[in-house]
Amino acid sequence: MDAFFLALREISVLVLPTLGALVLIFLLFLLYRLYLMMKKVDLLMDRVNKTMDIVDKELNDLQVSIGVLTSLANGIITVQNFTKHSVTTVALFLVEHFESIKTWLLGLFDKKEEVKVQEEPEEERNA
Repeated sequence: MDAFFLALREISVLVLPTLGALVLIFLLFLLYRLYLMMKKVDLLMDRVNKTMDIVDKELNDLQVSIGVLTSLANGIITVQNFTKHSVTTVALFLVEHFESIKTWLLGLFDKKEEVKVQEEPEEERNA
């Protein structure tokens, strides 16, 4: 049994430093790959930041445009409400004062016909 452990010790004295060196080389390679990946992530984050800045600028421009459209829509709604109120007021006035307006218009047309009747005899006298 002691011979087995002595042989195992001699083998491990030869193999373990080599195996440790291989593990260290593998760890260095892994750390190098991790470094390269982190560099790529940094570049990617820079691109994402630039893209986010562009998107933010475009959103601000869009927000200004939406503000202008909202103001325009509010103006149109104000004009629509004013027009609606004006037409309603005129219609109510016409309905309430229909008889007075009718009498006034009939009187106006009757006066025009009286003037035409009076003008005709003067033209016949001159002829």
